[in-house]
Amino acid sequence: MNPNPVSRLHLRCAAAFALALWAAGTLGIGAAEQSPAPVTGILGAFGDEVAMLEQSLSGAQSQTIRGIRFVTGSLKGRRVVIASSGVGR
Repeated sequence: MNPNPVSRLHLRCAAAFALALWAAGTLGIGAAEQSPAPVTGILGAFGDEVAMLEQSLSGAQSQTIRGIRFVTGSLKGRRVVIASSGVGR
């Protein structure tokens, strides 16, 4: 019996989030500038907070990696990747 059944889900979410950050930085997703800029990752637990941030993005692009939806874009001049972890995950 696994003493912590959510640890595998946490690892899966963290790996997918790291992959999305890498892809956003490497591929320049949502960026128009010539040199790569830092990418900030935002992981929200509640759907409402994630939706509010997504609505505030400029140039939003969505993609799903391993069943997790990631939205990239610009928030107050900073490149960001937003994902939802869900409550209690």
